[in-house]
Amino acid sequence: MEFGELRPILSGLIGGLIAMWLSILLARWLPEVCNGKSVKTLVLEYRYAIWFANFLLALGFVGTLALWMSETIGSDDWRAAGLGIGGGCVAILIGLALFGIVRRSPLKEVYVAYAVSQKTPVFLIYGILFSGVVSFFVTVSSFLI
Repeated sequence: MEFGELRPILSGLIGGLIAMWLSILLARWLPEVCNGKSVKTLVLEYRYAIWFANFLLALGFVGTLALWMSETIGSDDWRAAGLGIGGGCVAILIGLALFGIVRRSPLKEVYVAYAVSQKTPVFLIYGILFSGVVSFFVTVSSFLI
C-alpha cells in the first residue's frame, strides 16, 4: 500500500483521537443539575425531544445531499450545505422550543438536556447551532439577491 491510500485512514484516526480528547477536556463544563433536577433525569425526561432534534439535523444533512445529487444546486455550490445544515440547526432550535411549550416545561431544561445528551457544553453546542442559523439566513438571502 502506498501512503496516499493510507492517508484517509490516518486522518480519520487522528481526527477521532482529537475528538475524544476534546470530549474529555470539555466534559468538566457539562452541568450536573438544572432547575433542581439532575441532568440524567432531564435526559430521560426529554429523550423524545432529543431524538426528534437529532432526527431533524439528520434530515438537514440528507437534504444537503439530496440538493447536490439532484443537481438542483451544483455539487460545488456551498449554498446547499447552508440550506440543509443551517435548516437543520433552525429546526433543532424550533423543535426543542415547541416540545417544551407543548409539555409546559421550562425551555431551559429542554435545551440543557439536549446539550448534555450530546456531551457538549451548553455554550458550545448553542454557539454552533446559532452559527448554523446564521448560515441558513445568509444562504436564503444569497438566493434572493
